[in-house]
Formats: sequence, structure tokens, C-alpha cells
Amino acid sequence: MIETNTLVWLAVAVVLAIAFFLSITSLIKCRKSLKDAEKNSHYYQSRFEIEHRNFEHFSHDHKNDKILWHEELERKLIEARSQCEKEAREKFDRELKEKEQFWVNWAREEELKAAVNLEKWKGDELEKTVKDSVNRSRTILRGKTVEQFAPFTEEFTKDFAPSDAKFLGSPIDYIIFKNASAVTDGEDVPVTIYLMDVKTGKSQLNKVQRAIKEAVLNHRIEWKTLEFDTVSK
Repeated sequence: MIETNTLVWLAVAVVLAIAFFLSITSLIKCRKSLKDAEKNSHYYQSRFEIEHRNFEHFSHDHKNDKILWHEELERKLIEARSQCEKEAREKFDRELKEKEQFWVNWAREEELKAAVNLEKWKGDELEKTVKDSVNRSRTILRGKTVEQFAPFTEEFTKDFAPSDAKFLGSPIDYIIFKNASAVTDGEDVPVTIYLMDVKTGKSQLNKVQRAIKEAVLNHRIEWKTLEFDTVSK
């Protein structure tokens, strides 16, 4: 009975020893696992910090690159804008000069044409004026000649005697005392008075001559004797 109890206690002790050993072993493994975990934790923490620093450096560098890229882009845009403005200004100035030169040349050509046309017009007008003046002078001279020699023409002498005509010139050409020469020669014939104006071509009576004609036709003609007293010295 005693041996049996001893064996039982021995078995219990062995079991406890094994359990203790297993517990110790588990504890050691746990501690090792904790150490490994802690080590891994420190490793990953270090890696995280390194990666974080790398990320910060990358972000900072990338931010700097982005700022530099933005500044470079803005600088290039400003340069491109300035270049476009410069080219546009040069093109505008060039076209403006071309237009100005074109209009200057056009103005010179037109001025030359105007001068040529003016000289031609002066020549034509001078020739026309001289010709018209000569024609008018000829017409006037012809009219004056006809007026002076009218009493000796066939048209005049068939009705009147040249000696009965008295030349006035203005406002009418002639006043004719028909039969006055015959009365002077002793004949007893009535005297008839005519007012005559000589016209050539398309000339017509002027306003005064028409008024005189109208007065004669309406018998508004009278005789007036102007007498002066003799003044003795």
C-alpha cells in the first residue's frame, strides 16, 4: 500500500516536474517570442521611422521639385508671353510702316497725278478760255461791225435811207427819222421815227431794250423842247 502511494506520489511528482518543465519551457519560449516580437517591433519601428524620414525627405524634395517645376513653368510662360508680345509688336510695327509707306507712296502718286491733271486742266481751260474769248471777241467785233455798217446793207436800204439813220449804240443802236433827208431836200413828206437795234446770231433784246420797245408799241413817246434863255456877257 505504501509502495503504491509512493508510486502515485512519484508519478504525480514526475507529472508536476514535466508540467513545470513544460511551463518553464513555454515561459522561455514566450519570453523569447516577446523578445523576438520586441526586437521585430524595434526593427519595424526603425524601418517605419526610416521610411517615414525617407517619405518626408521624398515629400520635401518632391515639394521642392514641384515648386521649382512651377516656377520654371511660370518663367517659361512669362518668357513665351514676352516673346509673343515682342513678335506681335514687331509684326504690328512692320505692318504699320508698310501701310504708312504705302499711303505715302499713294499720296505722292495722287499728288503727281493731280499736278499733271491740274496742268492739263489749266492748259485745256486756258486754250478753251482763249478760244472762247477770241470767239466772243469775234462775235462782238462782228456785231459792232454789223451795227456800224447796218445802214449800208441791202436789208436796211430797202426801207430806209442811210442818211436818215443816227447811230446811238446804247441803249439801242439806231434812231431813224424816215424821210428826214427828203424833207431837207424840199420834199413835202411826213417823217416817221423808228427805234432800231441790230442783232446778230442768237442775241436777243436786253431788259432795257424790251422796255423801250414796249413803250413805243404802247405809244408812250412824246416830244419835248428844251429851251434856254440867252445869257449876255
